[in-house]
Amino acid sequence: DAFLTDRVGIAGNLPMVVLSLGQVAEILTMFLLGRVLIRLGWKVTMIYGVGSETPKSHRRLRLIPIETNRDLREVLQRLLRQKYHAVVHAMAVLDFEPVRVLRGKVASRNGEWEVRLRPAEKIINQIKRGAPQTTLVGFKLEAKGGALKRLLNRGRRLLKDSKADLV
Repeated sequence: DAFLTDRVGIAGNLPMVVLSLGQVAEILTMFLLGRVLIRLGWKVTMIYGVGSETPKSHRRLRLIPIETNRDLREVLQRLLRQKYHAVVHAMAVLDFEPVRVLRGKVASRNGEWEVRLRPAEKIINQIKRGAPQTTLVGFKLEAKGGALKRLLNRGRRLLKDSKADLV
């Protein structure tokens, strides 16, 4: 608790949103971080993708399952109306989303059909707009690797675009 308070400036008695969805490294990171923060006495809200691992139920843990980018946007808009000291965003959200969503079953007798996708808005870039006082921690996972300079530049770009405090 003293480490977070003294070195990062996050008081242990304030609630925090922890997001978890997607790739194994991100899920593991958020799973472990959620458990550590709970043990430190923090109130934690974890937004996670249906089917993802989550910490065991606890009185200081609120779990919110989501399935789509839209679900995440709606949940974050609602939650960020409350005061959260920090948001840790480590989600592998989809880069593209459907232009049109069909509800229900599509009959195969209708024949061939086309699915059109559009670039999805970067959800992390909306967090500081909705809650500028909140400390924002981003997570950048690069599966392809590459030169250290290129990887650092991608992390810096995330810092700038999202206005995150830490990546």
